[in-house]
Amino acid sequence: MIAYLRHCVKYIIPNEINRQRQTSHSDARQGTRFLRRLHDSVLLYSKTPSYKWFNQYEDYNPDYVKRNYRYIEEGTGRRYSLGDLSGPGGEQKGNPYYDFLGIRKYWKYNKGKMEALYQAGKIVQTRPGNVPREKRYLDEMPGVALSYLWLNISPVQGRSAEAIGYPTQKPEALLERIIRCSSDPGDIVADFFVGGGTTSAVAQRLGRRWIACDQSRVAVAITADRVAKLAEQIPLEQGNKAFTVPDFTVEHWGIYEAKRLSETPPDQFRQFVLRAYGAVPDNSEAGIHGHKGAIPVWVGEPSQKSQVTAQDVVNFANAVRKTTLYQQDNLRDGIMLAWAFREDAVQAAQQLREQEATDLNFIRLDMIRIDSPTFREHVSVLSTDKADYSTFLTFVMPPRVEVGWKKLTGFTYRFDVSETIVLNSGGKIINVQWDFGYNGTFTSTEGFSFIRNATKEPALLVDYTFPATGQYRIACKVQDDIGGEGLWTGYIEVK
Repeated sequence: MIAYLRHCVKYIIPNEINRQRQTSHSDARQGTRFLRRLHDSVLLYSKTPSYKWFNQYEDYNPDYVKRNYRYIEEGTGRRYSLGDLSGPGGEQKGNPYYDFLGIRKYWKYNKGKMEALYQAGKIVQTRPGNVPREKRYLDEMPGVALSYLWLNISPVQGRSAEAIGYPTQKPEALLERIIRCSSDPGDIVADFFVGGGTTSAVAQRLGRRWIACDQSRVAVAITADRVAKLAEQIPLEQGNKAFTVPDFTVEHWGIYEAKRLSETPPDQFRQFVLRAYGAVPDNSEAGIHGHKGAIPVWVGEPSQKSQVTAQDVVNFANAVRKTTLYQQDNLRDGIMLAWAFREDAVQAAQQLREQEATDLNFIRLDMIRIDSPTFREHVSVLSTDKADYSTFLTFVMPPRVEVGWKKLTGFTYRFDVSETIVLNSGGKIINVQWDFGYNGTFTSTEGFSFIRNATKEPALLVDYTFPATGQYRIACKVQDDIGGEGLWTGYIEVK
């Protein structure tokens, strides 16, 4: 696969970056007949030949510095080398010819600039009669331009300061180098497999705007937490202001929180449901909210507690009868979308359907629950062996987070979320996060963002030592594997 991508990419930009890993795959033990692999490939590509690129530099090798910058300036301690001031190409290149410090030749600069550099101590003549040379300070040099081999980026390991425990976490130095090479402050950086959130965190720190996506609810939660924490602690390089509250939102596509959706205004709710169902919003006819093809569609109330009644069915049927398609084109179908339908509503729809044999005013109404497989059928049929859309357009409930605690010793307390109830059918807890200094914005306490026990399962019991006595407000986030996320907050008196 990587060879195919490399082949395609090179039609656009012939560039490939190889990053050395600290460990290699044990290919030799598996009978392979090639040298062991010890690098990852980063492919560089662009939609057009015109793209942003900013060369990056590394520090010089210490041996190179000692060998080439062997002079140290008295008073400042600055290292420097001595460079040639000759004008390359002589007269043919238009270089000036004059006498300077007793030496007549073609020079790199005009006489006025040479005098100014000499007065500023930038030109050295080691002894009378020697050709003057120019000081080149080490601290004014950019360094060694990066090549396609990146050999000095350490991996994120368990004891690394930036480690959060996420299994695919990448080093911040790697993402910083990539972002600096290819973007300006204020540009947009996108990562569609964001994982542990390194791209977003580095982009935020470097003053870039960013878009981060992942199908894992845990990855999204960790990324949001990581950026929020960063914004509280580290000022942007662009400007010198730290964010109190980071300017980002979390949006869910395909899996939606039913509670959040039920709190939206009715018009906004209906437009969302219609579009999710593949229908077009249209309120030009009273009592009808949209159409799927030619079929009128009605949408219930946002609240999950609401249920469609028999009167709702009758009113929608009458609205369908008033349409031109009903009166002229013999349309007899309608669709009702809602969270739930009362028994009398189901009976009313059945009575309208049964009139088909005896009454031309019959109506066939399909009654579809918003959270049912039928609602998302038009999307799930698109599934292939490489893409599963069966859970797309799923409406989930947040876990009901239950937190208990007890004092162990001193200021150390044990917290327990094992009584938390996952409300989504078939779901289980996949991550727990803790904020032991909650101030209204959730940012996990260091080491409590992605915690696993000895069996690699989410840790439902954690111990925390508070710094002193007093009242603390704590918060706990729990994510399940269906896409639900619940938040609990409470106070604890540490004595």
